Amino acid sequence: MADIVIASKLKMYRNRYSIPDDVPDGIVFERFVNHSVISMHHPDSVDLDADLLDMICVGGENDMGIDGLAIKFNGVFVKSRLDVDELISLSRKAEAEFIFIQSKYRDDIDTGEYGKFCAGIRDFLGDIHYEPSNEKIGEWLDIKNYIFGESVFEKAEWQSNPVVRVYYVWLGVWNGNKHIEGKFNTLANDVKANGVYGEICPHYIDNARIKALRNDIDNSYTVTLNTAGELPLTDVENIEKSSIFLVMGDEYAKILETPEGYIRKAVFFDNVRDVQGLTGINNEVLQTIRENPENFILLNNGITVICENFERQNKLLKIKNPQIVNGCQTSNVLFLAKRQGCDLSKVSVAMKLIDTADDDIVSAIVRGTNKQNIVYEVAFETARPFHKKLEEFFEGMGNGEKSDSERLYYERRSKQFYDKPGIKLNQIINVRIIMQSFISVFLKMPHMGHVHESLLIKQFKNNIFIDGQNLYQYYIAAKLYVKLESYYTRQWADRQSSHTFKNQILLI
Repeated sequence: MADIVIASKLKMYRNRYSIPDDVPDGIVFERFVNHSVISMHHPDSVDLDADLLDMICVGGENDMGIDGLAIKFNGVFVKSRLDVDELISLSRKAEAEFIFIQSKYRDDIDTGEYGKFCAGIRDFLGDIHYEPSNEKIGEWLDIKNYIFGESVFEKAEWQSNPVVRVYYVWLGVWNGNKHIEGKFNTLANDVKANGVYGEICPHYIDNARIKALRNDIDNSYTVTLNTAGELPLTDVENIEKSSIFLVMGDEYAKILETPEGYIRKAVFFDNVRDVQGLTGINNEVLQTIRENPENFILLNNGITVICENFERQNKLLKIKNPQIVNGCQTSNVLFLAKRQGCDLSKVSVAMKLIDTADDDIVSAIVRGTNKQNIVYEVAFETARPFHKKLEEFFEGMGNGEKSDSERLYYERRSKQFYDKPGIKLNQIINVRIIMQSFISVFLKMPHMGHVHESLLIKQFKNNIFIDGQNLYQYYIAAKLYVKLESYYTRQWADRQSSHTFKNQILLI
């Protein structure tokens, strides 16, 4: 039985995502774990994308011992071959990461089940597949084979060998287990033998780590750094306090690194500019860190961080829920340098820290600190006045609904309504849902309804979010989406029957 904290978080999760009471706790726990692990890699990727989470939850008959399975391509979770092609069209590069999850709703470790899990991973990653697999795993196999096929090889340049991450999640305490470690090492040796894959990383997520992980996701993350100096900034209306801090690179890295040893994606504001890889500029930054670390602060513009609160006592600085709004590339290069063994204690970092909860100020800071950079057009789309008007229109329409549970909330900023009392996730609409539903219904192009928003904003820039457009159409598109998703939630067992064609159903 789960302890009282896990039980409470599971109950909250069931309620927030409107999961019916008759769905067993074990099934909900698998979904809860898959959601948590994937969110650790890329915040918000499954919060408002039920399709992706459904596809990731592969547990059931013929699941090969795997409860969760996901593929990242060029840093983005994909659901189809088309997603892979679209991402290649943006960068002409190829990087892949395979994520496997086994979760057990109990506090003891089952080495037999873990052995089955390893066998399933080995079969999935191999060239020939012997084990029977269900339909969802079959879809992932098709994507994997496509990524390794001639089409991708001809269109993109591989940056590195694919990474494999193996997560074992249960409710006990991890003190090491030679049987589990031995089975993983055998798996790692077998997978590496074919020369296709790079890193193969084991992750053991026990009771304490699950709680910490959920706290991160639920905006309860606090970090404490040692500082080398502070310069308070001038008072500004709606900003509690702000300062520029001088911190050494090894201290700043505490904001970036998870206990599993990889970068904490949740600290990057809306992932406005995801890491661009080792571009020319980023290579120069890495070279400076390696060869002339004392020059770093002279050549770098610094990093801007927004937080809910910060307190300084002597040289210790405690920051609550930091969000990096400018400095994504610098942060990623610093993290890479640490992984490569560079001594970051010699690297000085200028960190501008701002305590504010005002969404408009946050948007202005993000736009102002990033305007010199090349970004995806969708990154700042919701900062435009059109979207503020649309948010207010949704609020006004909500006042006319029969009950609070029928209200819809247009979320312009990530997690804007996430932890607001009384608001469920199925009431929150983001820009992706708005675009995909509006294009499916009012532009009558449902076959485009699954395309990534970064491509939609380019292709339909003259058709959507235009001043003077009827805002009611956007509200209706969102309302239809929510109604259909609500139906699929109630029909839990039959969700897959027609979900693939949901955009066509919206148009009808």
